Amino acid sequence: MQDLEFRQFIERVKLRSPIEVTIGERVSSLRQRGALYWACCPFHQERTPSFAVDPRRATWRCYGACGEGGDVLSFVERFDGLSFLDALRLLARQCGEELPERSLSGQAKGAEAALELRFELLRWAADLYRKAWRGPEGTAGRAYLQRRGLGEATIEAFGIGWASEGGHALVDAAQREQKPLELLAEAGLVRRNDAGRTYDFFRGRVLIPIRDRLGRVVGFGGRLLASDGEAVQGPKYVNTPETPLFHKGSLIFGLDLAASAIRSTHQLLVVEGYTDVMAAHQAGWKNAVAVLGTSTTDEHAALIRRTGARSVVLVFDGDEAGRKASHRALAGLLKLPIELRVAVLPEGRDPGDLLVEPAGSATFRASVEGASEWFDWCLAGLADKRGSELANAVEERFQLLAQLARPLERSSRLAELARFLALPEVDVRAQWDAFERARRPAARPA
Repeated sequence: MQDLEFRQFIERVKLRSPIEVTIGERVSSLRQRGALYWACCPFHQERTPSFAVDPRRATWRCYGACGEGGDVLSFVERFDGLSFLDALRLLARQCGEELPERSLSGQAKGAEAALELRFELLRWAADLYRKAWRGPEGTAGRAYLQRRGLGEATIEAFGIGWASEGGHALVDAAQREQKPLELLAEAGLVRRNDAGRTYDFFRGRVLIPIRDRLGRVVGFGGRLLASDGEAVQGPKYVNTPETPLFHKGSLIFGLDLAASAIRSTHQLLVVEGYTDVMAAHQAGWKNAVAVLGTSTTDEHAALIRRTGARSVVLVFDGDEAGRKASHRALAGLLKLPIELRVAVLPEGRDPGDLLVEPAGSATFRASVEGASEWFDWCLAGLADKRGSELANAVEERFQLLAQLARPLERSSRLAELARFLALPEVDVRAQWDAFERARRPAARPA
């Protein structure tokens, strides 16, 4: 009976998840022609659309190179990189349902239960930090975010909490409620000293829950506050260490909250930090996210591709550090078949501060709407360079061009570079060839 109910649940979720809508949210080029919807296949490179969606049969199929096909669940599994259960859970939540209990093999049931226990512990910890935030001990944290211009609704949406300064609040609560300390240690929330005593990893910090794309807490970012009139003692921000659930290079902060806005606008904004994301959402830019660190990885790029965004705009701080961060972020995104742009904020300003000022939202909007195509932005950065400084800057641009997947695009960009520098194209290409030779590993002697 359990299996029958579970199969009925699956069919109900599929029925309530129109395949053309679900796929259209992820494949922005999907267009109706007659009874079918067509697009270039998202699973391989092609120029002529061979990917078809049939709403009547609730199926999809590629008639091109890969030949794959299936239903709405199999597409979400494949495109979003999820397991069957996670894909089902995602679609179910979008329909307002929760995944029911089901019969599994003993091994699968044990693995599922172990994973759920870890997520449950992190939810429990987030709730504990949230309660501390609301209490007297969270006063300093509340005052800090109030000074940053963030309102209660924003703080609630992002689930901001407070880690007590004493260093034992989480451990004591875990012992009272019989939570497994070894799993809290695995999650990076508690540690053991040389004497064998267990203590909280986060102490005296504003805590920002970091969630995966399904909205599950997988870790935290902790912001240390300065004492009155004193500089911050220690690292300003500390993240959860790498754990089985927390991989910094494969997480995008705010993506769970931004996914709907990204699908509707087909645009994604990448800002630099947690408070930048929160300020952007508060100001109405619900499509804003941040990578954990400014360097983007292949995993970040894959997550961004799965959002269905047609355009990505980098909006980093308006200073030299922000410009360098934009270069690092571009490097990991250039293989994506989407439009990449870079917004330039006023010198010395960052999104988090700008967006909470009365006139700042208009300035921010003007910067985003006037964002430069990524290579135009790269060329503009060469305008005031001369001599060895120019040579170094050109090599930085070469490093970005090396990330392009299509040789024809790279060749076109080299021609643009030559025109901008008013140099013979043959000289620029010769410099590129030398750069390429230096990048290749030297051949071993026979």
